[in-house]
Amino acid sequence: MRDLDNPYQPPATLDLLAPSTDGLRLDGKALVAPKGYIFPAICLKTGATEDLNPRERRKFSWSSPKLAILIIVNILIYALVASICAKRGEVHFHLSRNAARKRRNALLGNWGLLFLAIACFILGATTDTPAYFWAGGVSMLLCLIFGIIASRFFWAQKVDKTHIWIRGIPENVAEALIQSESQPRS
Repeated sequence: MRDLDNPYQPPATLDLLAPSTDGLRLDGKALVAPKGYIFPAICLKTGATEDLNPRERRKFSWSSPKLAILIIVNILIYALVASICAKRGEVHFHLSRNAARKRRNALLGNWGLLFLAIACFILGATTDTPAYFWAGGVSMLLCLIFGIIASRFFWAQKVDKTHIWIRGIPENVAEALIQSESQPRS
């Protein structure tokens, strides 16, 4: 029987212990990994096990979407509070050379759109032609949209004290990662 007069007595059940930091699991469409996890030599985008780039490190930062209400007050206040309240973690992973090339080309294409937008704005200012300003504005908008999409190779859906919920990893690759983890490493 538990002594109700002793507040320092440990709990009788294990419910209050921290969750296990071992292993990968799927939670809906997110792959849940412990913070600092080192993925096995499998490409996180294609599932390839050969022709891999060297291991990369990805830092994740996540803040509660509830903080977005602060944008109504002031976007600078939101940015400050979100950066202070952000939960962070990192993982180490491999990409195949093909997946890394596709990502690099997408980011280079985005930089090309940015330079095109700047060139159009400069041409519009020097020639006093509104069509160049419009082309620069459309290029800048495309650059923003494409940059957000291309840079989100995979992203954190949530971060807590021990785990990171990673989105953007294909389900078949996530299942292969979970299965490879359950097998003994040689």
